[in-house]
Amino acid sequence: MLSSGDSRQVNALDSASGKPARAKWTISDPTVASIDSKGVVTGLKKGDAVITAFNPKNDTIGSCIVSVDVPFQNPILPPSWKLYIADPEPKVFGNGVYVYGSRDEGGNSWCSDKYNVLYSEDLVHWTDKGVSFHLDSVPEQYMKPKYRRLWAPDALKHPTNGRYYLFSCFNHTRPVAEEELMVSYSDKPGGWFTDAKPLKIDGKEPIIAIDPGVLVDEDGKAYVTWPFKMGQLDPDDYTRVIGSTVVDVQQWMPEDNTPFEGPSIRKRGDTYYYIYIQNDGLRNRPDGTQYNKPTRMAYMTSKSPLGPYTYQGLIMENTDYPQVINIHGSIVEFKDQWYVFYHMPVIDKRLTRVMCAEPLTFDEEGKIIPVKPSTSGIRGAFKYGDRIQASGAVVYPGGEMNPQYVSRENDAKLVFQKQGSFAGYRYIDLDNNKAAEVVLDVNTSGAGGVLEIRYDGADGETLAVVTLPDTGGEWKEVTAKVSEVRPGKQSFIIGLKEKPASGDVELDWLQFNEAAVSATSQSSKAQ
Repeated sequence: MLSSGDSRQVNALDSASGKPARAKWTISDPTVASIDSKGVVTGLKKGDAVITAFNPKNDTIGSCIVSVDVPFQNPILPPSWKLYIADPEPKVFGNGVYVYGSRDEGGNSWCSDKYNVLYSEDLVHWTDKGVSFHLDSVPEQYMKPKYRRLWAPDALKHPTNGRYYLFSCFNHTRPVAEEELMVSYSDKPGGWFTDAKPLKIDGKEPIIAIDPGVLVDEDGKAYVTWPFKMGQLDPDDYTRVIGSTVVDVQQWMPEDNTPFEGPSIRKRGDTYYYIYIQNDGLRNRPDGTQYNKPTRMAYMTSKSPLGPYTYQGLIMENTDYPQVINIHGSIVEFKDQWYVFYHMPVIDKRLTRVMCAEPLTFDEEGKIIPVKPSTSGIRGAFKYGDRIQASGAVVYPGGEMNPQYVSRENDAKLVFQKQGSFAGYRYIDLDNNKAAEVVLDVNTSGAGGVLEIRYDGADGETLAVVTLPDTGGEWKEVTAKVSEVRPGKQSFIIGLKEKPASGDVELDWLQFNEAAVSATSQSSKAQ
């Protein structure tokens, strides 16, 4: 991800040595970005382009996508990458943030047989470091071949040998499918991670669990947690947990809030934060049965890494998504600001999850101020002139059995299929002393459609009413006056008040502008 005018070095790596290889480069769209003979890419204009590297024999070494001027919002990664990272664990190594997570690939199950590592030095422009670990690296005697899944990982840097250790979990070869924790290492935070071995208590008892979380304390001691125990790692052998240190963390959790998965541990000042995922209570199915969903990210605090801990409440929950499966993530401090990273589902593909992040604040006692999933994400709120991708909605009507209105199959556009349907967004922060307009990029195949924008929810105060023309199946920008601008951070919804005579209404993006600098109404979109 680049901004126009920015440059970045890309390298083609030799598959055998992992070192940069001699390469020739091509780019699919030289109007979006350029690349010189040394592999320096420069962003030119908004869009995507594929960079391909060739060796001196003109054999393809590999390829990647460069995305220029990507909207700065949630989800973080551009949909054109088709890279779905769930269960994010953010860690600061060197000058940037590395995110370790599982990788969804759609289909009939979440996760996959590989990990990718993401990297950013500003939390705006992200780089996919590529596949960092693959199940093919696990010795055959450990792997159950018919169920190839890598669950949520975490990573740390050894305080003395400088290596990076990846803690992950996979299905073992035992007759009953059981997950087992394992450890691999690399000389670089982005991998490639090698020499995968089981994590064992006192080097004897394998840990049958998922979702390891790790922490290196300021004194150099390292700790690992899993649902829901925790212990200290042997400083000379990170595949070994010191048995005498293992504690049961669940003893400090409230009995009426069932823990589910995703333990993670962080330190802020002299306080340790134990983050984990809770079930949200029983729900009813149409057939009368009940079930839980792990949609709450909770935390406890302690003055010691191994407890005792005190329950403090929720960091966030994502129950506004009809297709939500779970929430999972953790917190990180970067450049004197704390953030929470988490995932959300793509609405019509519940097994495909995308990475998001929000800024965090703490009160005077060190408690986390709860946050809600938002469209604006790390930026806090959209201002005049900021483009909002419609597919970043965070609130949808109805339950999970209801029809959905977002499709990733159509380049992440929002699709209104039913009159009365709506999608909700957080947050905008507009200057209420200025007249405003809203520009929407829409695609219709019939006249008579009307979109309505309201504050807060479906019954909230009206911001704008947008009468939609028949665009003939082409993308066009339509402008409407904003009736009233509220000061401060606000949430809003876009709803289909009236359906066109034929077809659905597709929405790509919207943008609030000061009235004097509004985009031209109904001008054709540049494809």
